[in-house]
Amino acid sequence: MNISLSSSSSRLPSLITTLSPEQSLIPLHLSTSSQHTLISACAGSGKTFTLIASLAQINHTYPGSDIAVLAFANKISTELDFRIRSHGILSTTVGTAHRFGKLACESHIRRSFKPSAFKLSDLCKILFPTLPYRITRSITQFASIAKSAGIGITLPSCLS
Repeated sequence: MNISLSSSSSRLPSLITTLSPEQSLIPLHLSTSSQHTLISACAGSGKTFTLIASLAQINHTYPGSDIAVLAFANKISTELDFRIRSHGILSTTVGTAHRFGKLACESHIRRSFKPSAFKLSDLCKILFPTLPYRITRSITQFASIAKSAGIGITLPSCLS
């Protein structure tokens, strides 16, 4: 991939111009492609900085867009959110998979809840109040098996 910074650098956020030539390919690729991008490099090589510059580029190219950033753990999520906001990128939600799952559930049931206060069987009663107990029990058992195997699951759309 040959991407030149010289022709379009005046339109790029200043964060982009501080990237190395290799790093600068990532945000430019994201702004011109619909393909997924994986940043893989050793510790201290600037992966997080490149991610933040990429978010700035997306924010610059698509000013009305909302961006979701998935972090591995709460501590990483909090730090990443702080660093992103310190660069003025405000249309970004940073969270763990659990946080995004909680937000999806709250959006669906139109109420806030503490995830630790509910078991999956309790959530099934809230989300699907007319579902028979035997089906709720099967869903709970299936989710438990999937969790043990490290597999994510989704429920069929006919249940929602």
